[in-house]
Amino acid sequence: MSAEPPDAAPAAPPADTSAGAPDATPVALARYRVLVPHLYDGVTLKAAAASGGVPYRTAQRWLAAWTACRPWPGPIAPTRGGAGYLRS
Repeated sequence: MSAEPPDAAPAAPPADTSAGAPDATPVALARYRVLVPHLYDGVTLKAAAASGGVPYRTAQRWLAAWTACRPWPGPIAPTRGGAGYLRS
């Protein structure tokens, strides 16, 4: 039988991964939230960086890293393969 009452909140997962490195998810999400106005709302990167409280050059690096990691260009998912092409 468990020592905790059934209505107790579950324990938070550890902040470290099994490899011993810190979990990068909260950091990545915070960086992405700074970039969202630029990526989707048409705000300049300089304005998005200023509203997020980060230097402009830092936002440029984050944007370059985010762009390099995406498997497709543009802010939305690609359409099905072959869309827009004539079949022969």
